[in-house]
Amino acid sequence: MLTLIPYICPRKETSLLCEILPIELAIVWLIERLGLQVSHTYSLCSHIFNDDMEHCFEKPMACIMIRIYKEDIKDFIIFSQCSKATFHFVQSFNKRLNYSKISKTLVELSVSLFIHILYRVTIYDEEEPENRKALCKDLREQVKLILKNWIVLREVIGGSFFGGNIRTLGYQRGLAKEDLELKFWENILALKFPCKEMKNELEKIVAELVNDRVTGIPSPELKIDLFVSVERREGIPDFFRNIFLTKAIDALDDLFSRKQSASQIQRWDQLVKLNSARVVELIAKILEKKYPDFMSVPEVPFHDLLEWELWPGFLKVYYAQVEKKEGEWALIVTCAISKLEAVCANIHNGDITVTELRAIKDKQTQMNKLCEASDSQPAVLQESIAKRLKEFKHFEDYKGKLLHFLSQIGRKLIG
Repeated sequence: MLTLIPYICPRKETSLLCEILPIELAIVWLIERLGLQVSHTYSLCSHIFNDDMEHCFEKPMACIMIRIYKEDIKDFIIFSQCSKATFHFVQSFNKRLNYSKISKTLVELSVSLFIHILYRVTIYDEEEPENRKALCKDLREQVKLILKNWIVLREVIGGSFFGGNIRTLGYQRGLAKEDLELKFWENILALKFPCKEMKNELEKIVAELVNDRVTGIPSPELKIDLFVSVERREGIPDFFRNIFLTKAIDALDDLFSRKQSASQIQRWDQLVKLNSARVVELIAKILEKKYPDFMSVPEVPFHDLLEWELWPGFLKVYYAQVEKKEGEWALIVTCAISKLEAVCANIHNGDITVTELRAIKDKQTQMNKLCEASDSQPAVLQESIAKRLKEFKHFEDYKGKLLHFLSQIGRKLIG
């Protein structure tokens, strides 16, 4: 009978039948309806099929989801049967998916239906916890699978990592479909649900999928570029942004564990210019990892300020914070500033040690950047440094001449 109904039922009466049939059978009937439509059009791109979507699928599916959400379902087996029916509904079109509007509608309807069933299972308390847990896990996996199968299609996004592929323009590398993929996930997250719990379930599933795809990006530089790009966008929820933040922290750790290059410093400068709350969080994570024992040994060696090229950026972000600076990261930066100010004071009054001057001479570019990032007068400070370095050069010259003179006298005395 279910096989015959799609042929004899006018399409505008589809929603009515979805109100009459048992929920699980209503889903099965939509499978038959979909099979009939595809057999007539052969493709999910057909304009004829597109015209039928609202009456044949969107409205009936909306009716089914309302019933799942509102009806007092007593038997747990109904949720299991609805899950299986939805799985077979997905299987009926899964191999025909493409980038068409129809594919988008079918995927979104299926995701929404799985989430509705999942929600009811999570609040159903008349079944063994293990059975509920198993069905919840299966429903979440089904949502992940349909989204994953769709996004890996080349005409949608493609590839095994975020952005699908790498494009090269001259010497610059980037993610080929970065904007498209961000839009893809924004559209999925824009799905409407009758309660917050359903929205939260979808967000957790999307977070897992996006995390896996960002992890797969083959270079730390591209992960940082992606974080910068996301930070410049508006309207992206915090949980979604935090995925890119976490990966940027790992990428920076990877980058600066190697010898620094000009491109690495350029990317760091881009991050500093953002000066967003997530950049502050990123800096906090990096500093706390660099100085794990700071709270027991509150010390930042001057050597670190000269050797670690991230320090000028840390200072810029710290001074740019108009709100209260708090947390362990702020204490570490405050300690570093105290160390820098002490060295600068010694430079001004001439009490700087030869060891410190030699270190500054070897890292003069870094010292200039620290001065520029500091809250004091950088031009005056740099002038004082230049003066001390000039004196240091004269000292080194005289020292060299003196050692040469003494060595000559030594040879004559011995000879």
